[in-house]
Amino acid sequence: MKRRAGSMTFKLFLTCLVFVLLCVAIISHLSSQFVRNHVEERDQEFINQILLKVNEYLALNFVSMQSLLFSVDSYLDTTDFDEDKLGQYLDQLYGVNIQYISNIYVIKEDYSIIGGRTITRVMNEPLAELEPVYRIARQSAFRSTISMPYDNRFTGRTVTLARKSKYNDSLVVAVDINIRELETKLLQIHEEEQIQLYIADYGGNIVASSKDDSVAAGMDRIGGMSIAQLIEADKTVMRSESGSRTESLFVKLHSPVYNWMLVAVSDGSRLSRILNDINGHFIRLILFGLLLSLITAMTITRYIRKPVFELVHKMKQVERGKLEVRSGKIRNDEFGYLSRTFDRMLRQINDLFQNAKEQKELQAKLEMQVLQAQINPHFLYNTLGAISHVVRLGKLDKVDPVIASLISILEYGIKDPSYKISLQEELNNVRDYITIQNIRYDRDFKLVEAIDPELQAFKVFRMFLQPIVENSIFHGYRGGREEGAIHIEVYRGDNRVVVDVIDHGIGIDEEKIDQLLMPGPEERERDSEGRERIGLANIHGRIKLHYGLNYGLRILRAPGKGTCVRAEFPIPDEEGDKGDEHQMSDCGR
Repeated sequence: MKRRAGSMTFKLFLTCLVFVLLCVAIISHLSSQFVRNHVEERDQEFINQILLKVNEYLALNFVSMQSLLFSVDSYLDTTDFDEDKLGQYLDQLYGVNIQYISNIYVIKEDYSIIGGRTITRVMNEPLAELEPVYRIARQSAFRSTISMPYDNRFTGRTVTLARKSKYNDSLVVAVDINIRELETKLLQIHEEEQIQLYIADYGGNIVASSKDDSVAAGMDRIGGMSIAQLIEADKTVMRSESGSRTESLFVKLHSPVYNWMLVAVSDGSRLSRILNDINGHFIRLILFGLLLSLITAMTITRYIRKPVFELVHKMKQVERGKLEVRSGKIRNDEFGYLSRTFDRMLRQINDLFQNAKEQKELQAKLEMQVLQAQINPHFLYNTLGAISHVVRLGKLDKVDPVIASLISILEYGIKDPSYKISLQEELNNVRDYITIQNIRYDRDFKLVEAIDPELQAFKVFRMFLQPIVENSIFHGYRGGREEGAIHIEVYRGDNRVVVDVIDHGIGIDEEKIDQLLMPGPEERERDSEGRERIGLANIHGRIKLHYGLNYGLRILRAPGKGTCVRAEFPIPDEEGDKGDEHQMSDCGR
């Protein structure tokens, strides 16, 4: 027996040793190749993401520039042309946006300008360098144009966004983009990521770069490639044709807002360092795998059999009905996790049995409360009192409606409460209830309904809506001392059926809202004459019992003044995606 056990242990040890060693060697080799390829792809994606971020910055910058142009053009429309007032307005815009623009001005026919900067307001003689800007803007009917980079005597290296005025055909509104601020952004990215960034137009000019401004202005090459080669290339990702190990990686991206080309250049040194580190890591991993294979084989043969046999023994006890079985030892490995999970499963099964028993008892209690409240002698007393009151006042025409409504409510209430009825039937019962309350309090509680026609046949449990309406009269309209409308809205929203009951009364205090949905003595509310009513906690609890913990009542504040009680039900499975859903919003949409 011992010899057979020893033989099996040796075979298990040898199998584990060879298997783990081969796995480590094969996985290390494949992982090395995969990681190298993946790192190169991620490096390209990383550089492309940087260009996308720069493009987003340019798009936001373009929108801001456009807003400034429209603002000046609108100013020209709303006021008579006055150079002094226009100069003051441009000065205000320049001061607010000084970080993003070099100047904002209006170009006249003689190429002189009315500018926002102090120096351009003083020295406003004709500027020959603005002739192309003015001419192209005049030719582009009310469309913004972007100039080629040029040297401006006031702002230095400049790119101008210009637009012909809609309201004064001889004027062109222009904004000089702050190239220095743009290069500062590129330089920040370069310092953090060690990637050279360039912005060039399709005329072969560099607009901005992460290098020194004076160097960028005279450059016709980016890295090891000319700008013309980059423009003509069909690919967005390229590598230099040098034979060195650290080839430069070029990634370009078209920026449509300014019609510029964004170029990122990585000289490969960063990627090379990463790959060298990875190679060293995998060599160490293989050496470590030799030791790991030996340790793993010994550990498996020592520990694998005992915990497995213990788990099997526990499962057999559970099969015999012993759900109180627990682990004798606590382990911190996978077998310990399996053992603890098995114990939690047994506890959950016991809890489910207990919860099922408690829920059944609670449901019976709530159903009994509803049965007791459905034929409430106090409600019958109040109704008969209302009949007596209208007879004394000689309003005999109201006796028949009260009696008819009372009969309908009594017939509706004595039926089996567990039998679900349509939403339309529940609404009919509420209408009868409102009829009686209007006569009882001598008020006009108007019932305003907004019901999705497809939900009129939606099944609900009996007597869920009347207590909510009664809550509106009791809390919102001070027990009948005030009158007003009660809105009932039924619609689909967020994969559920929503019923909103909204009043425009005095509202409910925050403290009272929390109490209304709490089970216990608080749910036994009393009306103005001290008689018990069906509480909202009763309805809230019944919805949760019928449909689950994700459904029930919510008490919200209606817009302005008033209260909204929202009941939420699941959409039946057989209905699927039938009908349009509305986004659930504040009550009283």
